[in-house]
Amino acid sequence: MATLDTAQTPNIIPVFSLESWDRSTAIFGEYLMWKSKRNLQTVPRAGLLAVLDRTQCGMAICDFDGFEESGQYMEALQKNSIPVCSNSADWQGYRNAGRLNYVKSWTMTLTNGSKYLKKLIQLRLCHSRSSKAATAMPISVFRRLNKSDSIKTLAFVGGDGYPLAFPAFPMIAPDRRTILFSLSHLPTRPADGQSVAVCVLSADNVAYQLKGKFHPLRNSRGLIEISEVFTACPPLCGEKIGG
Repeated sequence: MATLDTAQTPNIIPVFSLESWDRSTAIFGEYLMWKSKRNLQTVPRAGLLAVLDRTQCGMAICDFDGFEESGQYMEALQKNSIPVCSNSADWQGYRNAGRLNYVKSWTMTLTNGSKYLKKLIQLRLCHSRSSKAATAMPISVFRRLNKSDSIKTLAFVGGDGYPLAFPAFPMIAPDRRTILFSLSHLPTRPADGQSVAVCVLSADNVAYQLKGKFHPLRNSRGLIEISEVFTACPPLCGEKIGG
């Protein structure tokens, strides 16, 4: 789920409780997502991405309709909840149920991923553009970002003012200050110098968020110079680990 702060800086995190309630409403359980909660309360808009597999994704933009501590949404979420903290014995369920109203939804089919990855690998061998001012991501983040089985997603503000969340397959880090990815499958793209956020979710359910500035390259490729790195999973959700 992607959100925005008042400065229009995107934030994107995995929300495992997110589900469609009906054709017009999505709900999610609020737990250890302080920045996203604060963003939704000040800028009540969200972008959603559901990754079905390496070729199929579902996306939506939504209006945030508030949190509730009890009621049918909370009951449904608590019934199906699984512990999301490090000690399951301490798990007492979600703190609130959030409601999102769909504004627009669509699906995306990704093709030729191996071809794009081959081009990015070739680019990695000959291209390095990161500035000395860019932040070096921790080695654990660098390694997970470059794993082929990690899920990578990109968030930025669209022209209508909603945060957009898109799959970022393929995506690689040629060094610890730079991210490269293909733009070929994106229906809209960030502007040069625009703030973007990337979420990396590894196969072992460890998640990180990286923020930085986007720069377009030739042949439908994009570059991100890293400015900040955060954890995006319990027990240290939202803790800055770089920048």
